[in-house]
Amino acid sequence: MADGTYRYLLPNSLPTIEGSYDGGNREFTITPSGLSSGSYKRYKVDGATTIQKDYHLQVGDFFLADGRVLPKDAEASVVQAADVVGIVFQTDKSRIGAKEKEKLGGEDKVHGLVMSVKTARTGLRWSPSPIDEGLTKCVTKADNYKDISGYGNCEHIRTCRGNFDDYLAFKAADGYNTTCPVSATTTGWYLPSSGQWWDIMQNLGGCPALAKLDEQTSSQSGDFTWSDQGDVLAALNAWMEKIATGSKDNFRNNDWIWSSSEYSDSFVRYWSVFSDGRVECDWRAKYNYLDVRPVLAF
Repeated sequence: MADGTYRYLLPNSLPTIEGSYDGGNREFTITPSGLSSGSYKRYKVDGATTIQKDYHLQVGDFFLADGRVLPKDAEASVVQAADVVGIVFQTDKSRIGAKEKEKLGGEDKVHGLVMSVKTARTGLRWSPSPIDEGLTKCVTKADNYKDISGYGNCEHIRTCRGNFDDYLAFKAADGYNTTCPVSATTTGWYLPSSGQWWDIMQNLGGCPALAKLDEQTSSQSGDFTWSDQGDVLAALNAWMEKIATGSKDNFRNNDWIWSSSEYSDSFVRYWSVFSDGRVECDWRAKYNYLDVRPVLAF
């Protein structure tokens, strides 16, 4: 009706009416009584209690700033009306870092990992000088795959250096918690590890090579390029198609994005994707200027 209410036309049997609102999170039941033909009665249902729903978290689900999740198959209109801040890229708890689990209160409190739908900053240094930060060195493919605690890497830097003032990539990821605040039930945004970028490229990018056990356990060292991986760039961006243009930053050809993982005293791991089907995990000097896209655990 014009005032925002709904009017139901009922047969003489006066059936029970079941309905929901608030995106299906509040349900109500009405059993009409005492109505004669041609009459109506108004029922107030906006005090219905929130219901608990069992939902199987999936890669590709939309993560909201308040900590809720929208299914990946939600209607575009619903997604655009929600405060979507990230895409779930990992639900396997064995691929969630120990420090992430510790921050959230243990393994039973952890659900998944989320990639920000926006870039926090572009063109920032990792750090100004070639100092050994005491992080695990990601030299081989296996090293990169196993380094899955970006939160632990970031907190290690914060603890050792007291702040992120000289670590601008870390500072940008941490500062994104002010730019894009999220629920206290999360770790907050941080600079992802190389292993977390591996999972993003595998699970959201559909990069087939990264799903292979012989790649995940490989002792090959140096720079890594996986060719003929399909349109990984389009696959990454497809997960964000339902999000309004101004509320996301699509991946672009040859974006260079920092990880929080060291390759050596002087160099850091970064990832990039190309429109010709290449995915790269390379290393660059810490004083280079690359982009920052944060992640969080919840």
